[in-house]
Amino acid sequence: MSALWLAAALAWAQQPGVQITAEVDRQAVTLDGQIVLTVSIAGSRADLPEPELPSIPNFQVYSSGRNQEIAFTGGQVTGTVVHTFTLQPRFVGKSVIGPIAVTVDGRRHETAPIAVQVLRPNETAPGPRPPSAPRGPAGGTPAGGAGPDVFVTAVVDKPKAYVNEQVTLTVRFHTAVTLLGNPSYTPPTLNGFLSEDLPPAHHDTVRAHGRVYRYSEIRTALFPAQSGKLTIGPALVQAQVQSGVAVDPFAPDFFQKFFSQGLLAAQTRELRTDPIVVTAEPLPEGKPAAFSGAVGQFRITGTVEKKSLKVGDALNLIVTVEGTGNLKALGTIKIPDSPSFRAYETVSSLNLSRTGDAVKGSKVFRTVLVPRVSGTLTIPSIPFGYFDPQKRAYVNAGTAPIEVEVAPASGGSGPTYVAPSGGGGEVTTVLEDIRYIKESSEPPGSALLAAVASRSLIHLIPLAVFLASLTIGGYRERLLLDPLGARFRRAAGRAEGILQEAESFAESDAGKAAAKVAEALTGFIADKLGRSPSGLTLREAQEALRKRFPSVGSERIERLKQLWEEVEELRFSRGSESGAGHAVLLAHGVAELVKELDRDIGSFTGRNGATLKGSPGRPGPGETALLLALALGTSAWASAPGFQQANELYRQGKYSEAADFYRGLTAAAPGNAHLHYNLANARFKEGAPHALGLAIAGYLRAWELSPRDPDVRHNLEFALSRAGEALVPAGTPRALFGLFHYLSRSELLGLQWFGYWACLLLGSAFLLAPALRERLKPAVLFVLIFWAVFGGWWAARTLTGGGPVAVVLEPNAEARSGPGRNFPVGFNAPEGRRVVVLGESGNWIEVGVLKEGLKGWMEAKHLERVF
Repeated sequence: MSALWLAAALAWAQQPGVQITAEVDRQAVTLDGQIVLTVSIAGSRADLPEPELPSIPNFQVYSSGRNQEIAFTGGQVTGTVVHTFTLQPRFVGKSVIGPIAVTVDGRRHETAPIAVQVLRPNETAPGPRPPSAPRGPAGGTPAGGAGPDVFVTAVVDKPKAYVNEQVTLTVRFHTAVTLLGNPSYTPPTLNGFLSEDLPPAHHDTVRAHGRVYRYSEIRTALFPAQSGKLTIGPALVQAQVQSGVAVDPFAPDFFQKFFSQGLLAAQTRELRTDPIVVTAEPLPEGKPAAFSGAVGQFRITGTVEKKSLKVGDALNLIVTVEGTGNLKALGTIKIPDSPSFRAYETVSSLNLSRTGDAVKGSKVFRTVLVPRVSGTLTIPSIPFGYFDPQKRAYVNAGTAPIEVEVAPASGGSGPTYVAPSGGGGEVTTVLEDIRYIKESSEPPGSALLAAVASRSLIHLIPLAVFLASLTIGGYRERLLLDPLGARFRRAAGRAEGILQEAESFAESDAGKAAAKVAEALTGFIADKLGRSPSGLTLREAQEALRKRFPSVGSERIERLKQLWEEVEELRFSRGSESGAGHAVLLAHGVAELVKELDRDIGSFTGRNGATLKGSPGRPGPGETALLLALALGTSAWASAPGFQQANELYRQGKYSEAADFYRGLTAAAPGNAHLHYNLANARFKEGAPHALGLAIAGYLRAWELSPRDPDVRHNLEFALSRAGEALVPAGTPRALFGLFHYLSRSELLGLQWFGYWACLLLGSAFLLAPALRERLKPAVLFVLIFWAVFGGWWAARTLTGGGPVAVVLEPNAEARSGPGRNFPVGFNAPEGRRVVVLGESGNWIEVGVLKEGLKGWMEAKHLERVF
């Protein structure tokens, strides 16, 4: 149970905060006006929930749009969702909009109630008024109107567009009658489009079909993700309208109908728009080299935080692309190579705004540059290409070159590493290096537990023992339910015991010894016949044996008669000097006869309750030795051939060659944490492309196998900091995190298997030894708790992992909305970022970034699977 508590505590420590606010554009409105209700939900997560609206009976409520913004800055994701609702009054007077709520992780957040005043149409309402519009006669419907009571339309602003060019879809719901309740809206299916909600336009009235209608509209920005003819499916609106009810005033139930439902009743209308076909044209040929998918009107600027620094200092280069268009499709901005600067990974953040009819915003790219030489250095122009659909041509743009003054480094300064901090663009100077390689190839931790966890067939042994014990125990229970059968099987053993007592009495009392011999003989015959020994005569015994057991020969029957008579004679004689010896001889004779009769009649049980040798009650010494040999056989790790040679190459600074050796060793021994650790060190020092991502993947494998190794944990945290990430999630106590990961998953699985073994073996003893059951109960209870704790801990570790883990290898790897380059870019992930593998499609892998709550498709070559 402690494992479940640990998992719950970790989840609570990482729970993001959520805020919800609500406001209206005016506190008073006339009956023919409208109020715009804006609900804002913000929090440090991407999957913000939908608001829970209270019952607002005094207003008709229309959903007028949803606007969402997600920003990824400095390793932190923040999201804001703005929901807009239009409220049309139904009654005059004071009204209260109750608390609007969201529920996140079991916690409910609410807004304060909002009081509004609804005035008569001829009264003056403070605040802005809706635009004037022609009105119909009283009641809102002109006499003789021929149009429908309600209808819905859907239009696009252009039937033809380029791939990734904005197309605006407008859905209008028109009503000329009073609605009973709030209409429900189901958006159309959008195959081949990316969509963004736009803020609603003004709500107004319009004359159509000879009637005056009030309308509300929902607008959506669509971006074709592929070329060809794309279909926008029907939008669905369901509304309840009033319809007249014919009531006969002379009917006997007139008053009952009048007061129960009035003269108006509700009628449900289901309205659908017609499908719309949009032709998406592919972008023309001649794409510039700096084109990365942007379609619209943009501009690019570049700045630095300081113009003067020293060699080895960090400089933040900030490149901003802003304009109108789908910025989510914008890929990576490539920083030109420069011998004067060393460039680290680029981190991007997206800010979107939806004002008017267009999606606008900016995407900011932050890159850490470190000057290698002194002097007046120039950061070259950063090219950027995009397609302008208005000009129907590609546009080449770029930042202006930036000059900085770099002074020589201070004397005695050591090597410096820079890494992005969590502050979004700031850098942290780290004056330490990774820790040294392991000199021994013997892995740390419990090799026995890892071996037990890796064995599968060996775990069938205790199950087989338990099943055999269950069978034997059931067989014994059936024997207890069959007393005659039990007497039959125990007859010979009981007779042998009585004969041994007779021999002990022979010296002191021959008569008593003879009585015991007679008891043994008559008792054996009675047990075999299934009757009481009292009153059993020799003649009855002979006849019954001949009848029930034909296998008993006549010589046995004659021998029985002889011994029976001799025993009776000795039993009732006064005794003599030879009586003791005679009793012993009779005892031996009866014993021989019992064995012969038992053999002729048939017996299948042991004697005197003796346990058969090799019974399944518990494994013998040979079996135990075999099990230990199997379990320990994998715990001994011989020194891996080539390990010392790889270490020597590492000492000489030949990191690439050392990495090749270590990689071959890890392939042969994937469960050796020291080999993964040394390989990650060589990768980190190598400095080749993808070196940081490969090093983090190696450290993660070593940490998974040996979580308590301080060197492994230090190097993993150091490498993750280079990728702008932390091993311990923000807000989680380090002690709690360390306790939860104190044991590796293989160790937890091994302990769980040990508990499984102990439960089954103790259960076997419980079944086979009824006399020990009371003494075994505490041990069984302890083992069950042990099994549950480590099993639950292992399950919690497995479930909280989220799935298979991979590491990003490519700087600013592109995550697209689908498995292909024709899909737009959703976000960029820096090299070394950990992601969860969600699925695969060809050479593309769907990944999720748990920290930011994002998911997308990356090329498989840009990822390194960890486990």
